[in-house]
Amino acid sequence: ALGSGQRQTTEARLKDITEALAHTFATLPKNERGAVGTAGARYAIHRLFVQRHGWQVQGVAPEGETWSSSSPVAALGEGVPGHVQDLLDKRFGSHGLDLHELAVLAATLENMIHAEAIQSLEATYKVYGESTEGVLDETGTERIVDSYMQAYVLGHNMSELTRQMVDRMHSRIDRALPLWQKTREFLRDVQREVAPGLSMFSFADVTRIVETVSERYG
Repeated sequence: ALGSGQRQTTEARLKDITEALAHTFATLPKNERGAVGTAGARYAIHRLFVQRHGWQVQGVAPEGETWSSSSPVAALGEGVPGHVQDLLDKRFGSHGLDLHELAVLAATLENMIHAEAIQSLEATYKVYGESTEGVLDETGTERIVDSYMQAYVLGHNMSELTRQMVDRMHSRIDRALPLWQKTREFLRDVQREVAPGLSMFSFADVTRIVETVSERYG
């Protein structure tokens, strides 16, 4: 139901995520089948994402005393069809999660976050009238990456922005984000590292840049 492509991507991350979760999982209280409950699952995934990416994911990060009563599967939100989420909730919520099941949930959520980044990047291309099938020169790539990042940091949905709105965002960025120039230096460093020596950039190249940015920024 999650799609073969997404399933393959999820499986590719499982070993790494399982190893990263193992220590935290070992320290958490377990039920009779050796599985962690809802509170433990959310704590483990929250800790994983903070350590791996610096992410604070809504629905996963603990927020006061009530966080332990919510389902960890709820963090998947609108990215998973309702009937699939219900099945996951029933399977994971009723019996708890063993290490493999916890890794599956974490990998699925991580892949969905990456998918959102790609959708935002596609929307950024559209704002500038660029085709994801074409290539960009270095200046065009920097413009795309900068706009993507500005919208991300400011909490804007790029698919809802017009070119005029993006231009206005650029013109006001130093006031809105006083540390923007340092952030921009960070973006250029990532770009040089991920795509060294390139003068023309495909959509796949730019995707690698923004995915690396999303993993390291925070």
